[in-house]
Amino acid sequence: MTRNKAFGYSVSVTTRPPREGERDGIDYCFLNKEEFHKKRVRGQLIEWENVHGHLYGTPQEPVERMLKGGRVVLLDVDVFGGISIKKRYSDTLLIFVKPPSRESLKARLRGRGSESELEIENRLRRLPTEYQRASAYDLVVVNKKLDHTVEEIYGHLFRLGFIKENNG
Repeated sequence: MTRNKAFGYSVSVTTRPPREGERDGIDYCFLNKEEFHKKRVRGQLIEWENVHGHLYGTPQEPVERMLKGGRVVLLDVDVFGGISIKKRYSDTLLIFVKPPSRESLKARLRGRGSESELEIENRLRRLPTEYQRASAYDLVVVNKKLDHTVEEIYGHLFRLGFIKENNG
């Protein structure tokens, strides 16, 4: 998932069912609600959120292991989860990845074919709140084309000193 040994990617846990092609432990760790709540109560999640009716969280152990190994840890979290992580890890760089437009997000979600129209509409209704919370983020990047977005983020990480070598 990452292209540079300086990076580590933290796989989130979720209670939602896997989408077609997703693999447990690679894309997400899929848990039932009881397993999720046990992790939460034991303090094994550095953040967790209820997003669109499903629970998502970031396990603490792999993040701590990667940080101790000197790696930059990449997380793919909800806008509120990012804010929670910044409170816990003050040196976090929060990057809000924004769709080019509401319409493009709607088309992308429909193109996945994994959510009902009601689920898509619920996600779109939440956009104004997410955009408002993005003001707490360090950078906002518009994802028009994935390859360009990755290059832009990589450039920011290099420029800000999170990585030492710009071989992107």
